[in-house]
Amino acid sequence: AAWTLICAMIIFFMRAGFMMIELSFSSEVPERRNIVFLKYLDVTASAIGFWLFGFEISNINPQFIDRVDINSANTSYINRVVVIEDDITCNHIVPYIVWFFKFGFASNTATLMGGLLIRCNYKLRVFSAFLNAFVIAGIVHPIIGRIFWGADRGIDFLSPYRFCDLSGVTSVTNNSSFIERIHVLDFAGGGAVHLVGGMASLSLTLIVSAQLWWDNRTPKNKEKENDLNDAADEQEDQKPKTFKQRLLGVKSFIYYMYPVNGGDDNIEQAASGVFILWFGWFAFNCGTTESLEGPYRDFPVYSNVAGRIAVNMITSAAGGGITATLIATTVQTFTKGKAINCNEIANGILTSLVAITSNCPYVDSITAFYIGVIAVLLYHLGVYLEYLTNIFDTGRVVPVHAIGGMWSLLAAGLFAIHDAEKAYIRETYEGVCFCRLNLPELGYGERLGAQIIGILLVSSITMAMMFTIYILLFLCRIDFILKLGNTKVGSKISEMLEFGKGGILLIGKKEEKLIDIDWKKTDKGSQVDLHNLGGATVTIQDT
Repeated sequence: AAWTLICAMIIFFMRAGFMMIELSFSSEVPERRNIVFLKYLDVTASAIGFWLFGFEISNINPQFIDRVDINSANTSYINRVVVIEDDITCNHIVPYIVWFFKFGFASNTATLMGGLLIRCNYKLRVFSAFLNAFVIAGIVHPIIGRIFWGADRGIDFLSPYRFCDLSGVTSVTNNSSFIERIHVLDFAGGGAVHLVGGMASLSLTLIVSAQLWWDNRTPKNKEKENDLNDAADEQEDQKPKTFKQRLLGVKSFIYYMYPVNGGDDNIEQAASGVFILWFGWFAFNCGTTESLEGPYRDFPVYSNVAGRIAVNMITSAAGGGITATLIATTVQTFTKGKAINCNEIANGILTSLVAITSNCPYVDSITAFYIGVIAVLLYHLGVYLEYLTNIFDTGRVVPVHAIGGMWSLLAAGLFAIHDAEKAYIRETYEGVCFCRLNLPELGYGERLGAQIIGILLVSSITMAMMFTIYILLFLCRIDFILKLGNTKVGSKISEMLEFGKGGILLIGKKEEKLIDIDWKKTDKGSQVDLHNLGGATVTIQDT
């Protein structure tokens, strides 16, 4: 219980890493204030959603956390651990620890979308941002988690845990049909967390990108769009306008992804965020074991699982980081750039960590290294696809989490095939649920097919639910997406909730700063008192 609680606390701190990375993409005060505010909103909204609905959905017997009966035969396998231990003190603690640990997964699923619309002139408003985190953490993630991690024979039809002795599923054998034997390997949430968050991000950015495309097509909006869209920076200016130009312009893509100056992002903040996430990821994956030791004589080797996960995470991140570094330095040599784009190396490391999440206890360290290498190559392919389709994604959320999550699930089917990996699988699941596991055998094609079915199921459920919600919010025009600086768009309520209204762009000889001001209305008009500007030229933007 102590191990799980400590890991849950570290997982909660991972949102600080997400926030640091997102802050590195913008130097404008209103944008940075917006990022921090939305992080607060993500935590509170996801907590309420998971408290009201998420925990109930993710358990076999839906019940409010304060009314959990852990001695009930209908509670999930994770709560039945205390029945086996017959520890009265533990009986009162474990359900709350389980709730907090699962909440960390659900909340991170919602918060990883934060880097999607940074520097875009379309933003999720307060009400819609709250609803977004509420639905993802309270409904979407728990449904996928129930399918992958449940322990009965209902909606949990892809879960390995349903073959635990305590679940009563003893009739399935190796001779049963594929439908009866099917199960998906997703140990720590490569699909249930990262793929869900990535596909929700894809749903949102498709709507935003379509609106941006429409704005650019309308002649009267083109000049206005150039003024409002903060994302039209040097990278975007170099981007070819048509699909054919982008398809044939490989050199343009290289300069788009790897600017000659190394990018204008705050690399110190980004690096701090990456290392915070990296540290938290150990708790995320290793903590899923829920124990550092095998508490029973029947499972003495379970103590090896957490250590094996940690080693695999390091080797996977090493493979991804080295590959990303080689690509970045090669591009720098080719383009004769002034600096390496460190943020792409950071994204390579993060993608390799996503890629090892589903399969971390099943593979050996050499396989983990290859998984990380391939993950970075797939990440670059994902960025290229976004470039071709002109999808707006400042933080590369879709390539890192959606494509990384798909590869994480697929790699479990590709590499968990030998006797050693099969032993790892049985050792892992028997240790987690503390019971004998009647896990049926799957052939290589069946295992791969099961993982592909899991990918398709997660993607379709997430996109169907989130795309519907985003479209309804967009059509209802209730605080969904509001153009910053355009007071004609949105309702009066939206205007009261708008972020970052007003500001002065201070242009000096070598720097640009955006500072907040207080306007004073007088009989002669609006005035503002400026001090200590150091002789700089001041341009007042009417936003």
